[in-house]
Amino acid sequence: MSFESFKFSNQLNANLETMTLVAPLEIQSKAFSRFKGGQDMVIIGPDGSGKSILFVLGVISQLKYAFELAPRALIMVPTKEKGMELENYFRDLGHEIGLRISGMYTNVDEEYQRELLREGLDVVIGTPDRILSLYIRSGINLTKLKYFITEDADQIIKQNQQVIIKNIQEIFQMLVQKLRGV
Repeated sequence: MSFESFKFSNQLNANLETMTLVAPLEIQSKAFSRFKGGQDMVIIGPDGSGKSILFVLGVISQLKYAFELAPRALIMVPTKEKGMELENYFRDLGHEIGLRISGMYTNVDEEYQRELLREGLDVVIGTPDRILSLYIRSGINLTKLKYFITEDADQIIKQNQQVIIKNIQEIFQMLVQKLRGV
């Protein structure tokens, strides 16, 4: 099986080749259609099994271009370093389509991050504590989210930040219900 069976754009296929990613790994082959179909998923696998690339490819292939002011993908990460790794994947794989991507981490000027959010972002990657802080200060709009992803959940639990993610997820669900008129 090759990535061509995923029916990516020519640009995305070329970017995969540039990164020497020629065939999907087992997790990617098994889970991509479910991810693309919008199913809720928990993916467990060792480092290097392709989990991160799976959802980066899924988000890029579904969002396709810059749109809206509010983020359409929110990705929680345990550390700034993990977030920066994901930012690089997004930029390497999707630079031609112009998705607006930014990391939101502590020890970075929060007002600067709020300004980026006001200008519009498609993908927000951040640590749970900073994402919650930005939400509380009305710096992040969750009403347009299509993807709510937690990367390395086991590490986030070890850092005792799972309650923050649960709170953000509940806020997101409440907003969805309100928008649907439930």
